[in-house]
Amino acid sequence: MKKYFFSWMREHLRHNPHCVLLLCDLGYPEALDLIALHPDHVINVGVAEQNAALLAKGLCSQGFEVFIYGISSFTLWRAAEGLRMYFDPTDRLRVIGNGGGFGYGIMGSSHHSLDDLGLVSLWRHWTSWIPRRDQELTSLLKKVSPLKGPHYIRLTNNDLPTTDEFCALSNTGGGERVTVVTYGPLLDLVLPVLKDDSDVQIFGINTWPLDVKTIQSHFEKSQRIVFFEEHQIEGSLSQKIASVLEGPRAGIHIHAISQSSTNGSRNYLLASQGFESQNIRRNVNSIKA
Repeated sequence: MKKYFFSWMREHLRHNPHCVLLLCDLGYPEALDLIALHPDHVINVGVAEQNAALLAKGLCSQGFEVFIYGISSFTLWRAAEGLRMYFDPTDRLRVIGNGGGFGYGIMGSSHHSLDDLGLVSLWRHWTSWIPRRDQELTSLLKKVSPLKGPHYIRLTNNDLPTTDEFCALSNTGGGERVTVVTYGPLLDLVLPVLKDDSDVQIFGINTWPLDVKTIQSHFEKSQRIVFFEEHQIEGSLSQKIASVLEGPRAGIHIHAISQSSTNGSRNYLLASQGFESQNIRRNVNSIKA
């Protein structure tokens, strides 16, 4: 997704003099081109994510819109204190975290970002966004840019073509026996397997947090729920939905687990942890019984 981000950013900086992009030790050609084009508005802060957060706060306090771009796991955790403490609803901060979930694949567990959404959900005033496909990112950035408050955008490559704009909450299928919940690129693993199942409805929840009324209106009647999340179970969407719903119900949660001893591409890691078509179908069928 990064090429869509830098393409959009190039135009955004050209038309918005009160915008600054802070890069966390990146050497992408696209990033270097932006530094050359806008040396006063694009700053590579180096391996210093906490400094990026503090610099961003100062710029936000002076009315700037600030983007911080870096590897998701490093940008959020290394700068966690500053991001948690210093930003309020008037600050126009956008943290762009590349490599959400298993996005960095063979780079290993240090680069995997399996707790990012749970972490950000602990911080007051923050909103998280999870685009499904690469080409949706442009419409999402246009949506978020005018907004106040701190925002986190999780980038995970999915180059399937689309003409659709970003959709915060989607609902596919009218089945009433099983509700399937997922988000971001995982929708394109789940939908091909289940879209023709008349017993299933599939929710794509691409914006966090969800307010209580939205959760209740969509899930209160769901007695069988299956979650597919490229995220660890702690801080997951399933935990947040379960904390709101009342009464017993059947549930299955297929979630990501960080394993330093296992390495491979994103697709390999997903398949090894149950995110493949046969297992998706098997879990939905098992909860129907």
